[in-house]
Amino acid sequence: MRSILGAALAACVATTPALAEDAPPDKSGYTLFNPTPDSALRDFAPDRPGKAHGTTTLDAGRFQIETDFANTTYFPARRPDPTVRAYTFGAPMLKAGVTSFMDVQLVSTGLYNWQSARDATGSSVAKGFGDTLLGTKVNLFGNDGGDQSMAFLAFAKIPTAARALGNGKPEYTFFLPFTTKLPQDFMLTLEPGYGSLRNSANNGYRGDYTFAANLQHELFVKGLTGGLEIAAEWSAARKDRTKVSLDPMLAYQITKNLQIDAGLYIGLNRATPRYVAYTGFAYRF
Repeated sequence: MRSILGAALAACVATTPALAEDAPPDKSGYTLFNPTPDSALRDFAPDRPGKAHGTTTLDAGRFQIETDFANTTYFPARRPDPTVRAYTFGAPMLKAGVTSFMDVQLVSTGLYNWQSARDATGSSVAKGFGDTLLGTKVNLFGNDGGDQSMAFLAFAKIPTAARALGNGKPEYTFFLPFTTKLPQDFMLTLEPGYGSLRNSANNGYRGDYTFAANLQHELFVKGLTGGLEIAAEWSAARKDRTKVSLDPMLAYQITKNLQIDAGLYIGLNRATPRYVAYTGFAYRF
């Protein structure tokens, strides 16, 4: 019996280091005011490009900017609505890592927006600053390893947009992205979302539902990633049509903390803009 117990104890001791190596690092001591050191940073994982969000959070005490350089939207006329062309210059998302599992975000929907609407009776132009979002992301599991991860995001809109560009009312959105690793190193993100948004008459709120499926894979050179996403949005208001887009994208990680990207949102039905084209970057401090 002694020899059996001794052998079992020796086996446990021998396997303990291997278990410790497999365990995720303990980052609970890092905070906004006690930053995570470079040696303990998780892989760079911006939320852009695409509509689906990432599931990992920014490390505690670190800061990150993600923004469009510029984007353009073309929405051809669908009676009785006009043809819309729009341009946005600078739409920054500023992130701060608060804990090992949570970050906070400040988002502008456009530092400068220009929008033209034209129909048979004439045209109009609106321009100026966009709305502002305050948000947070909380990782539920998989932040520092594993083949699967999930997070919860919540955003509140502050109505800062120029009068003709926004509805002047607060709105709220929530997302639950889930990412899993597939064979051949493909990564799949599935993200349902819900919003409490103003109705078309701007006299009340309606439910708004979204779903995105995003598939990504590294391409021909290290650091270059291609993605294809399908996204849908439908409203609790019966007269609002469902919007569906197909979204190809490319991202190239230049350094450990810098990524550039470009992509398209291609409308698959008449309720969706014909296209939205964008370029941008993300940088971690």
